[in-house]
Amino acid sequence: MHDFTETDAKVNWKEYLDVIRRRRRWVLVPAFAVWLVVFTVGWLLPSKYRSESVILVERPTVPKDYVTPNVDTDVREQLQSMTQQIISRDRLQQIITQRHLYAGKRLSPDEVIDLMRSDISVEPVTGILQQRAGANNQPVAFQVSYTAERPLVAQQVTAQLASLFIDENLRQQQQRSASTTDFLKAQLDDARRHLDDVSQKLQTFTTEHLGELPDQTAANQQAVASLQGRLQETESEITHAEQQQTYLASLQKQYQTVQSSIGSASPAGPTDTEIQTMKAKLADLRARYKDDYPDIISLKRQLAAAEKSRKQAAAKNAANDNATAAKTPTPTSYADLQAMSPMLQADSQLKANAVALESLQRQSRVLQGQIATYTARMYSVPVRQQQLDQLNRDYQQAQQNYEALLAKKNESELATDLEMRQQGERFVLLDQASLPDQPDSPNRLLLSLLGLLGGFVLGGVFAAGRELLDDRIFTRDKVEALVPVAILATIPPLPTTAEVRQAGRVRRREWWLSAAALLLVAAGSFVAFYRG
Repeated sequence: MHDFTETDAKVNWKEYLDVIRRRRRWVLVPAFAVWLVVFTVGWLLPSKYRSESVILVERPTVPKDYVTPNVDTDVREQLQSMTQQIISRDRLQQIITQRHLYAGKRLSPDEVIDLMRSDISVEPVTGILQQRAGANNQPVAFQVSYTAERPLVAQQVTAQLASLFIDENLRQQQQRSASTTDFLKAQLDDARRHLDDVSQKLQTFTTEHLGELPDQTAANQQAVASLQGRLQETESEITHAEQQQTYLASLQKQYQTVQSSIGSASPAGPTDTEIQTMKAKLADLRARYKDDYPDIISLKRQLAAAEKSRKQAAAKNAANDNATAAKTPTPTSYADLQAMSPMLQADSQLKANAVALESLQRQSRVLQGQIATYTARMYSVPVRQQQLDQLNRDYQQAQQNYEALLAKKNESELATDLEMRQQGERFVLLDQASLPDQPDSPNRLLLSLLGLLGGFVLGGVFAAGRELLDDRIFTRDKVEALVPVAILATIPPLPTTAEVRQAGRVRRREWWLSAAALLLVAAGSFVAFYRG
C-alpha cells in the first residue's frame, strides 16, 4: 500500500497549480462576470433609508408614596396594543395620503398598507437603557423606525409615528385614569345610598322599639321597681278602704236591717285585684309566646268569665242600692232629721269610701298595666338585642365600605389630576428622528463580495469540469501510469519566434485584463463601502 508522504502532497499541490494556470480563463472570466452581474443588480436596486427615533418611558414625577397611580398596565402589553392601533388601516392611510408615499408603485390599497407595515419597526431598546429596567423587567425605552427610498421622507414619517405614540399614550393614560375615577365615583354613590338606607333602618328600629333596647334595661328595671312600690302602697290603701267600707256597711246595717239582708244576698263576684293579676299574667305570657299558646287561650277564657261575673255582681249591687235608697225613709220634721242623722252620715261615708276605693282600684289597674308593659319590654330585650346587633353590623360594614371607597376615590382623583398635568407615566422623545446619510439596504458591499465569491466558486466548477473532460496528458507521471514502459527522454516545447511573440502578447493582454478587472472590482467595492 502506497504511504502518503510529503512528496505526494507537493506533487498534488503542483498539479492543482498547474490546473489553475492552464484553466485560469475558466476561473477568472466567470468570477468577474458573476461579480459584475451581482454588482450591477445591487447597484440598480432602489436604496432604502432607515430613520430611527427613541422614545423613553418616563416614570411618574411624583413618588408613589404620595400619589398612588390608578392605572397599572404592563408596558409591553401597552406598547403592543398601541402599535396595533397606530398601524391600523385608517391611520396608515392618512399618513400615506399626506406624505404621498408609494406613489410610483402599482399596488392595491391593501398591498400598500401591508408594504408600509413591513417598513415600520417598533422594538424595545436593549443595552445601557435596558439595564435601568425594574425588577419586573419592564422596558424603559423603545425604538420606532421607518424605511423609505428617500432619507427625508423616512425622517418625516418616523417623526410622525413617534408623535403618534406619544399622543396616543397620553390619551390612553388620561382616559383610563378618568374611567377609573368615574367608576369609583359611581361605586361611592351606591355605597352612600346603601349607608343612608341602613342608617334609616337603624333609626326607624330605634324609634319603633323605644324602651325595648338593651341600653334601656336599667331604666325599665328602675321603673318596674318604682311602679311595684307604688302598687304595694295602692294595694295597702285599697285594703284599708275595703276594711273601712266593711265597717261602714256594718254600721249602716245597724240602722237598716233590710240593707243588711240585701247586702248579704248580693253576690260579690271576683275582685278587681284578681282580674288585674290575671291581665298581668296574660301580658307576661304574650311577651314570651304567641296567641295560640294553650296557657294564653285558657287564661283568656278565665279572664272573660271573671269580667262577666264581675259585671253581673256590680249590676245586682246597684239594684240593691237603689232598692235600699227607695226604702230609706224621707224625714218630715227636724226631729226626724236628727234621728236619721247617724244613718245619713254612715251612708255618706260609705259612698265616699266606695268612690275612693274605685279610684284606688283604677289606679292599681293602671299600675299593673304599666308594670306588665315594662316587664314585656324587658322580656323582649334579647330579641331586640339580636336585631340591633345585626343592624349595627350592617351599618358598620356599610360605613367601612363607604370610607374605603371614599379614600380610593380621593386617591384616584389625585392620580387623574396628575395624569392631566402630564406628570404621570408618559412617553418622552429621547432621540429625534434621524436623517440617514447612507442607505440601510441593500448592502452593496456585501453583495459585491458575495458575487465575487460566487464567481470564483462557479469558475472553479467550470475549470474542474473542463479539466475532467479534457483527455490530453500534461505530466510525465500520468504517461508512466498509462504506458507500462520506461520513458527514456522527454522533448521540451520548441516554439518558433512568432509563437513566442504571440504567447507574450497573449500573456500581457491577460495581465492587463486581469489588472483592469481587479481595479474595477476594487473600485466597485470601495464605492459600495463608502456610498452604500
